Amino acid sequence: MTTAPTRRGQRLLVVLAGAVAAIVLASGLAFATARATAAGATVPARTISWSATLVSSDGTVLTGRTLDAATVLGGARAVYGSVRNTGTASLLNQTYTITAEGLPLGAVTLQACLGGSWQTSTGRCDGTTVNITSGSAAAIPLGVGASAGLKLTVPAAALTTVHVSVSTVRASVRAATTTNS
Repeated sequence: MTTAPTRRGQRLLVVLAGAVAAIVLASGLAFATARATAAGATVPARTISWSATLVSSDGTVLTGRTLDAATVLGGARAVYGSVRNTGTASLLNQTYTITAEGLPLGAVTLQACLGGSWQTSTGRCDGTTVNITSGSAAAIPLGVGASAGLKLTVPAAALTTVHVSVSTVRASVRAATTTNS
């Protein structure tokens, strides 16, 4: 003999069916939310640093030191070196400070050679020459780890020492770009 469910039993079935439906819907909703979060996830920003370091002609890295040229007595003298991007971001420019002690008999010059190198036998750059003014940002773009040759020319002088230092600021760094993948 089959008995028909009572009203109380019917209500219990409806409540159980509703609870099962709620659990299924909730798990589906949670899954959709997890997928949406994963699909819209962002990559954390990378910490960057900006730094330029002078390097002497013999390859000595002059971290925290200056590139120097000294004369006792005599005519013009050229000293070669380079500037290297030692940061983790590309640089658009750097600021150079040139100081002279003693009795230079003319202007001290600093030049960079872009896209080439200095030919020390002739004093010429086989790329593009950029004149550098002390205290101003010099447009010398450097990728991470890249270098540019420098030529420091000291005029005829008596007991003169010239010091060159380099610095960078946040504004020297290439602007960030957004990449979609």
